Amino acid sequence: MNTRLYTYNELNPDIILEEFDNISNILFIDIETTGLSPVNSSIYLIGAGYYKNNAFNLIQWFADNPSEEIDVLNVFFDFIKSFSTLIHFNGDRFDLPFIEKRAEKLNICNTLSSLNSIDIYKKIKPIKTIIGLQDLRQKTVESFLNIKRDDIYSGGELIPVYKKYTMKNDDDLLKLLLLHNKEDVLNMHYIIQILNYSKLDTINLSYINYEINTYKTYNNEEKRELIIKCEHNLQLPVNFKSNNNGLFISFSNNGTVSIRLPIEFMELKLFYTNTKDYYYLPDEDTCIHKSVVSAVDYSHKEKAKKSNCYTRVISDFIPVKTDSIMHIFKSDYKSKQYYISLNEFLSLDKETLDMLCKTYI
Repeated sequence: MNTRLYTYNELNPDIILEEFDNISNILFIDIETTGLSPVNSSIYLIGAGYYKNNAFNLIQWFADNPSEEIDVLNVFFDFIKSFSTLIHFNGDRFDLPFIEKRAEKLNICNTLSSLNSIDIYKKIKPIKTIIGLQDLRQKTVESFLNIKRDDIYSGGELIPVYKKYTMKNDDDLLKLLLLHNKEDVLNMHYIIQILNYSKLDTINLSYINYEINTYKTYNNEEKRELIIKCEHNLQLPVNFKSNNNGLFISFSNNGTVSIRLPIEFMELKLFYTNTKDYYYLPDEDTCIHKSVVSAVDYSHKEKAKKSNCYTRVISDFIPVKTDSIMHIFKSDYKSKQYYISLNEFLSLDKETLDMLCKTYI
């Protein structure tokens, strides 16, 4: 068995890992296997990273041939006794079950269940679309965070490389195998900061100001948009732009957010909830309050119901994601797309603006 140890001095995480455990109890892990099935394949390399003495330390256990898998697993299980939390990338679905199955087959005592499991993959999956990730591969996340690597292979592409190594014992092949695993583990130290984006649902926004921008579309049509600028409280490693159902939001790592909303001049309906107080006038396609309905002939009025208890308004509107603001406009009663008038937005108080801005995230 081949063991390698690397030390990266003064390398500390850009995220508060104490949310999960004491930093000295945390171990990053990644495995390399000869296939996808633990029934027919084996583990030939385990890499582990941990913080000690103000440094990030990385250790690798490599099986020079398949028969040494048992040695790799035994030393790994002995090593993890000093830790209580594992951090990995998609390990809940692959690495940990694979280790458990191989340990069972080789009659090795498995202690993984006694450790906490933090899966970066699972934690960022809900925000994949929001932050604009094309997929959830580790290398895609690294690219998003501008993390560079020398390794150019996937784990699957290295399977035949390992088989070739076991026959030739070539140092160049060994370097390729070790490099891929080493960068997977080392880069987890960097990509762990992406978990800051998983806190977007708890973000606090503070409204700063707005501007109205005029622009032309690709077919030379003139459009207007409302650009809202806010401050946010998250530590984001890189800037990113999100297209949230047609609404463009730009997050900056300097603590600001820009929300771009289309301004549309159109006719919409303002619905009233207290239908008992209104009558619908079919000829005018509107409703009026019961206090003034006596002047209308009986044949031209009817008691309002939810679907027609509205007045029509032509104005400039902007989309909103909440119906808790006082005057919400819709195209019809069942529509889930809400609007407020631009004039009302301009009159909202600071507290309401803070709340409104957060609904767009």
